[in-house]
Amino acid sequence: ITSCEFFEGSSHIDADDPSIEYIGRFDFSNPKSVRFDWPGVQIRTKFEGTSCSMKLKDGNNDYNVFIDGRLHKIIRTTSDTVYVLANGLENKTHTLLITKRTEALFGIAAFEGFILDGGKDLVKSIKILKKRKIEFVGDSYFTGFGSEGDSSDCVFSRETQSSYVSFGPQLARKLDADYSIVAISGSGVVKNYG
Repeated sequence: ITSCEFFEGSSHIDADDPSIEYIGRFDFSNPKSVRFDWPGVQIRTKFEGTSCSMKLKDGNNDYNVFIDGRLHKIIRTTSDTVYVLANGLENKTHTLLITKRTEALFGIAAFEGFILDGGKDLVKSIKILKKRKIEFVGDSYFTGFGSEGDSSDCVFSRETQSSYVSFGPQLARKLDADYSIVAISGSGVVKNYG
């Protein structure tokens, strides 16, 4: 969807709304257009209503969208600037978690907020910081290279990559920790692949 005319009468929420939590490495130099590229970054909030869309300038990355704790869909970005995350939901408060599946090599994205049902808003709640925070530094083991592939011989592609299921984020979830990933496939501390 490249035009916001479809969303006339909807509630537009800016990226600097205090009810939005950012987990991982983000560039807030323009708080209305928050930039990022590292794998595994997360955007977390709660919203009211039956639908939620995301304003995002990207074109080359993939994202997991979790609604109420369950994987609702995978977004594969294109030249569009608005992505419908969910619609037709029960009219109540929902939790939302967006996680970036792909690594920095696929390019920088800019998150510019949400679009909700008319008259609806994000839920203003007290942010409870997790006791544990882990930063993972590494290579393809943390970016999730091939984690969605058919075999161990799969080629590098955004379709076969999901940092969410790599062992670092899985460990963080087991420990109830927020995490950040600084990793690029093939890049080593002492020696690079090849």
